Amino acid sequence: MFIPTCLVAFVGGAAAGFPADVVEPVQRYIQANATQDPVQLERAFHPTAMMYWLGADGDVMAITMAEWRKLMAGRTQKIRFEQKIAALDRGGDAAVATIEGSRDGKPLTDYLLLMKLGNDWKIVGKVYASVPRPADTDAATAAELRAVVQAKLRSDLSFSGDELLRTQQSRAMFFNLDLGQLVAVSAQEWAARFDRRRKEGSALKPLSQKIDAVAAAGDAGYARWTVDWSSGHRIVDYALLIRQGGQWRMVNTAWGQHDGR
Repeated sequence: MFIPTCLVAFVGGAAAGFPADVVEPVQRYIQANATQDPVQLERAFHPTAMMYWLGADGDVMAITMAEWRKLMAGRTQKIRFEQKIAALDRGGDAAVATIEGSRDGKPLTDYLLLMKLGNDWKIVGKVYASVPRPADTDAATAAELRAVVQAKLRSDLSFSGDELLRTQQSRAMFFNLDLGQLVAVSAQEWAARFDRRRKEGSALKPLSQKIDAVAAAGDAGYARWTVDWSSGHRIVDYALLIRQGGQWRMVNTAWGQHDGR
């Protein structure tokens, strides 16, 4: 398993124009790498967060926060990073921040999934790729990402657990909020809930579905979509995705009610 050992130079002006409360944990994350301070890392991320990337052998790799903090605390070799916040996509109480930079002169792109927990934002997931962030996602990759989201949206219509799982990486997690606290549910559990709703003839149905944005750098990416439900709620969803064996799958999905209907 390769885990980057790093010293990060934070480009302070990069956060200009972004909401301060949302970017605060992102800045903490960058500063944690800059100072090799696991306490700052702990403050930036929710304890259940995972970092994902594609290993050299083509397998999806992951590290928990506890493992990451331990590695950071024990670092001896320093590698210079330069990073900045390149983009922030926010919908209600969920967001994705795009971080671009380099590691010892080699390009790096992060996608960070954030949620507002009570009064504070936390990073709840991360995917990265050791490639530069493109100015625009190429048309073929964008089409592949949209196809995965479209399949996920079809599963919302059919409440088919099998169809849902075909869009998910095996260790995927779903996040939402309850009383300002993070609720994490496995993809397998969510698929089981879909199957139960279908059998019970659930009256809860999507009235409209729209893919708002997709972006990728190498084998890491994210997507955002909006669903208006028959309950009267508008839900904005974000997903982090990773491409393994040429196939995109979601690894983290988060959503929250969006009041700006």
